[in-house]
Amino acid sequence: MNDNKKKTLAFSGHRMNRIRIGKEELSALIQAAIIHFYLQGYRIFLSGMAEGLDMLAAEEVLKAKEYYPDIKLHCIIPFKGQANRMGTEDKARYESILSGADNEICLSEKYYEGCFLRRNDYLVENSSQVVAYYDNVPQGGTHYTVRNAHKRGIEVFNLFGRELEYHHFYQDELLMGWGRSLFNVRAVSYEQAVESIRLLGFRDVYELDEHPLVAYDSFEYLLETNTPVSPEGNKGQATIEYLKCDSLKTAVFSNADTRIAEESQNTIRELACLLSEKKLADELDMLPSGLRDKNNPGKYAEAYQEKYDGYLKNYMELLSKL
Repeated sequence: MNDNKKKTLAFSGHRMNRIRIGKEELSALIQAAIIHFYLQGYRIFLSGMAEGLDMLAAEEVLKAKEYYPDIKLHCIIPFKGQANRMGTEDKARYESILSGADNEICLSEKYYEGCFLRRNDYLVENSSQVVAYYDNVPQGGTHYTVRNAHKRGIEVFNLFGRELEYHHFYQDELLMGWGRSLFNVRAVSYEQAVESIRLLGFRDVYELDEHPLVAYDSFEYLLETNTPVSPEGNKGQATIEYLKCDSLKTAVFSNADTRIAEESQNTIRELACLLSEKKLADELDMLPSGLRDKNNPGKYAEAYQEKYDGYLKNYMELLSKL
């Protein structure tokens, strides 16, 4: 298998009147599949440019090119003048797709009986992965393509009956104290879910409540940022934390890397505590032990707590910027 074929994926699917889900949901599935397979090394995406899934997939590839410039869309046209058989709206979409495509391969100068099947053969022969919407009814061009792919040992990723799964993540925020939001990403795989977060720019989840991939559903206040992030309910996958504070504003850490972030934040906090206590002691001309609550030596007396908290906040902000 040549290198181009190893990284080439072909789309195949029914017309919209045979597809059982709405266009918006189908678009989300296709986009998720594109990201999923891009992460596996696929860079060239083939569309047979038929009405229905083919053109919708081509449009989603062009959208993906906005954040993956190395993606290539190749339009495989069965015969010259294919669009002349389409309605006005689909013909306009067809021409728009061709204008944004990286390559246009026309297999015949004119229509002939069987040209669509030859187009389908080309898709399978020149790819190592097929993404299809196939309803398992043994008739039509998609059935022919899927059967051909299986005969050649090419994997078929079928969108029919497939739903985007929810993967759970956390966003930690440094406010007056730490808060944590739980949010969900609908994706075909955990890896694609993580990539979707990266592509959204790691913006605050509260800005993304209307985005089709992300929705938050809870918030809790934390005493510290080292509260465990559990993979429970996430099919055993480790979650990631998005830590938001002055020094970690755009950083995303996996569970393994969170320890590094926590150690850094704990070091900053320890130093800020020492500086705050010294400043408070110098200002009041008291020994640090004299600032403590007699009934609870681990805490500052109520009279000093507010002042100490103010110093601590200022030192945390200053040290986080270093």
